[in-house]
Amino acid sequence: MSLFVNGHKLNAAAESMHQFCGAIRTIFPDPVEDRIVEAVTGFLYVRVAEEVFGRRFAAALRAKLRTLCKFAPWSEIESRIARIEHNIEAFDAHSVELDPTLMAEEEFTRHVRSVIRALLLEGANPWEDTNVVRHTFPRFENAVRSLKAHLEGIRRQSDFLIRR
Repeated sequence: MSLFVNGHKLNAAAESMHQFCGAIRTIFPDPVEDRIVEAVTGFLYVRVAEEVFGRRFAAALRAKLRTLCKFAPWSEIESRIARIEHNIEAFDAHSVELDPTLMAEEEFTRHVRSVIRALLLEGANPWEDTNVVRHTFPRFENAVRSLKAHLEGIRRQSDFLIRR
């Protein structure tokens, strides 16, 4: 964890976000609009960047992504991200009410299910159906793994190799 945000790595991460829109689009069982895919990609990209780089980098990345929107204005993307976060919290709270005594693995699985349901709800897909959520999980996992591998590659990359 560093005190300063490396500007070259920040630019590399921000400029490569849109290459994952195709992987994020595969999460949804039905076709969705480009603006929804861009918002979901931005949401997941910043969340994974926070895990890989830290909060300071994620905040700087979010600020940098404001200028790189292709399909929707940043205000719409921000409102969609806020709605996704609100839905995740609501699904988590509802599932805790149903079964409050879960082990750590089950707690994580429940949270991932809540994230998938919130993303499906945002894309106007059937989020209530447990079979749809179950079939969406591998595609979601593949997308998050590819995001994480890409961002970890940027983190490990030497500063001298990054194009200036």
